[in-house]
Amino acid sequence: MAAVITKIDPIKLRKALSYKQGTPMASIVTTLSDDAFYSPKVCRFAPGIYMTFSDRMPRTAEINPEGLCLISMLIAPDDSAVRRVTTKHDIEGDAGALLEVPEELLPTGATPSYGAILRGLEIKNGKGSLEAAVYRIASDGLFVYRKIETPDYVYFFRGREDSNGEAPFAIRYKFTA
Repeated sequence: MAAVITKIDPIKLRKALSYKQGTPMASIVTTLSDDAFYSPKVCRFAPGIYMTFSDRMPRTAEINPEGLCLISMLIAPDDSAVRRVTTKHDIEGDAGALLEVPEELLPTGATPSYGAILRGLEIKNGKGSLEAAVYRIASDGLFVYRKIETPDYVYFFRGREDSNGEAPFAIRYKFTA
């Protein structure tokens, strides 16, 4: 059986990218139905596009008097991939769907692969980025994902072994004010 590949609607992606960090949830989700809420702080903005919210003010961690506010956008092929990269770290429920990575979320000129993203980030900021692996330490120690993190993005990879050709299965974009 062929893997399902999710393609992100470019118009909806541009709309999602137009928001700023700290935008109140009520300004973004007024027209969404209740089934769009993946969890109390994550909503499905459009197929493959999830918005994440916090009750804390960006940078200060003080309680936000306006309630939940926007902190990041998660691009993922489906809910099961979102569960893998969020605090649930549900690897057993991950359907393995693939993501057609929008070029707007890649370093300039990079292809959607681990090695190309790393090289593109080194060229862009000259400092590289943080590479890490996440495991479910508290419960069973199983591998969850590898990631490349920068101040603006986190790229998530399912493969445990180094593979410069692996494409990210999810990307988190961190909104700025």
